[in-house]
Amino acid sequence: MDTVKVIIVDDMLTYRIILSSLLRRIQGVKVVGSASNGKEALEKIESLKPDLVTLDIEMPVMDGLKTLEEIRKRWPDIGVIMVSGANKKNADITVKALQRGALSFIVKPDAASTDEAKEYLLTNLRREIDAFVEGLKKRLLRRRPAKKAPTRTAPEPPEPSRSRVSPPRNPEVVALGISTGGPKALSEVIPKLPGNLPFPILLVQHMPPLFTKSLADSLDKKSALSVKEAERGEGIKPGTVYIAPGGHHMVVKKSGANRLIDLNDNPPEHGCRPAVDVLFRSVAEAYDPRKTVAIVMTGMGDDGCSGAAMLRRKGAYCIAQNEKSCVVYGMPRCLVEKGIAHEVLDLSEIPRAIARLAGRG
Repeated sequence: MDTVKVIIVDDMLTYRIILSSLLRRIQGVKVVGSASNGKEALEKIESLKPDLVTLDIEMPVMDGLKTLEEIRKRWPDIGVIMVSGANKKNADITVKALQRGALSFIVKPDAASTDEAKEYLLTNLRREIDAFVEGLKKRLLRRRPAKKAPTRTAPEPPEPSRSRVSPPRNPEVVALGISTGGPKALSEVIPKLPGNLPFPILLVQHMPPLFTKSLADSLDKKSALSVKEAERGEGIKPGTVYIAPGGHHMVVKKSGANRLIDLNDNPPEHGCRPAVDVLFRSVAEAYDPRKTVAIVMTGMGDDGCSGAAMLRRKGAYCIAQNEKSCVVYGMPRCLVEKGIAHEVLDLSEIPRAIARLAGRG
């Protein structure tokens, strides 16, 4: 794709102007239109045929969530990036939007200066558009008819999917890292797990403060498992999913025979706080790695790769989501290409794989 055509949807004229000027600074992006509400946006999409839409949450006439639902219904291939205010109500709505098919989201900045706010927006727009383009290329490649292989050429080896090493039966812990595309993927995994898992799940989803709490609350309502945002000092219990709070790294500390959640504000890793590698390293110290399972799912970059490599060296079992079912095949790709993953599974297979660890799959 040579040019990504974008429509900006926001009820504030100021934001439409700012986003438009920033998007024009990104090579390969063309702003083809803007709209002040969802109804107007749908009309513009019909006539202008964009590849991508930036979509505000709170708007008159038709809000962002209803607009997203219409876009997904009528133009399923159009990417949608939500642009959200940083408050509890918007966080709850944004999580719903992500679970219903929005690619990602950008929080409207509360920066000290206009220049700082614009730089933040530009950095995040570039990152999310890169993720969209990667996903779009992947979809286009899948739709192309397969070329007939020359008769004298050996077929390419299939993607590795299974290892001769067996996963641990009744592990002590499952540690999971995920990023772009995560809320939707997690809504297809966590609610399918039985509520009586005899081990906890420790989970890092790259998200800012407020949004991780909204994600935990949303998943908890849909799941037999207890799902909560992790709190400093709490004991880790089986049958519970602990989601690292945005803005803090989550680590595990041993206290006698118990394991406790600890949170810290150490510098970001891979530009992220929480970071998957931070969690994985602590799990390698606090649990028996031979009774540990690490899972890395959809996401940009390579957070989780070095931590998973450490866990594997110590005897842990590692699972990566496959390319086909990822929104962005970055984090799990690293595990596959470096030979860290024992299994490479489709999204639909991951809940069954977790349940089987406890003999319940």
